[in-house]
Amino acid sequence: MTSASTASPHWAECSSTPGTDTNSRTNPIGIGGETPVLGWQLASDRRATAQQAYEIQVGRGPGAAEVWSSGQVRSDRQVDVE
Repeated sequence: MTSASTASPHWAECSSTPGTDTNSRTNPIGIGGETPVLGWQLASDRRATAQQAYEIQVGRGPGAAEVWSSGQVRSDRQVDVE
């Protein structure tokens, strides 16, 4: 999951993140290496929405983060994120 910040100082979730990938694969299964490389595209109903930060969460199900969380990272980067 990724988060985007709007003009207000609080963190706001983006509408969705279609086009997510891991190691350049859309549906990765059994990828090697200890540091996966992630990427995503944002989708929002708002005009001029730009990513200012992200948070990556790893869990055993949708919306879960019991395995790992990056915490909030201030960055507009959406490609080759390690």
